[in-house]
Amino acid sequence: MRRCFCVLLALVMFLSVGLTGISSSAVEIDADQDVSVYSYPISADSEEWFEYSVREKVEMLRIPEFVLNSMTD
Repeated sequence: MRRCFCVLLALVMFLSVGLTGISSSAVEIDADQDVSVYSYPISADSEEWFEYSVREKVEMLRIPEFVLNSMTD
């Protein structure tokens, strides 16, 4: 069941790459901040998970490019 959910979430994220009209400021992080561990603002285990639409969840789970650039492998 969990694997199915992960595959579905990955598929939704892949298909939503071309979506427009979604705010890209869902995560507010200082661009100069060194980020070694990223904390997602929401998880599937949280109670508020079901309060958001799929589009909102995808946007919330998207790691900003400047954060990715400052992370190590």
